[in-house]
Amino acid sequence: MGYFETSTALKARFTRFLKDTSGASAVVVALAAIPVFGIIGMSVDLARAYALKSKLSTALDAAGLAAGRNIFASDAEIYADAQKYFDANFPPGYMSSPNIKMDASTLTWNSTRETVTLNVRVDMDTSFMNILGVSSLALGATTEINRENRGMELVLVLDNTGSMDYYTSGTRRLDTLKAASK
Repeated sequence: MGYFETSTALKARFTRFLKDTSGASAVVVALAAIPVFGIIGMSVDLARAYALKSKLSTALDAAGLAAGRNIFASDAEIYADAQKYFDANFPPGYMSSPNIKMDASTLTWNSTRETVTLNVRVDMDTSFMNILGVSSLALGATTEINRENRGMELVLVLDNTGSMDYYTSGTRRLDTLKAASK
């Protein structure tokens, strides 16, 4: 066999290969799988981020209400109380997040101590988006508690039925009730 015969046979094989469409869908599926898996992975990481942010917001709300409850205590007591409620709702290390400390950088109040503001930021490590070059997502949550002093309403209900007309220890029950209520 000469050079030209081999070359012609090779050309014929190559032309037949280019015209052959069997297995072409496997190539398309393989190429399409890359972005599909990327989108699925991104949705998993974003769902984790949403769950973390929701838990973080809930914990901040609880810590803010705890801080607003005793805002006129010492700063250390306020921070400790807020930390206790925050940790109960957002356990340290939740979803591999760093421990968050309630202090002057995360918990502040205005000059009258009627508005308490909590602000926290967490970096969440990604699992699937890391393959695409995004190693972490920055998440944050803020809550503001406005205290309102509306005074106190007190209601006293007294029994004035016929049973209060009886005497106990020499005085009428209704007279004893009136004296005790004053």
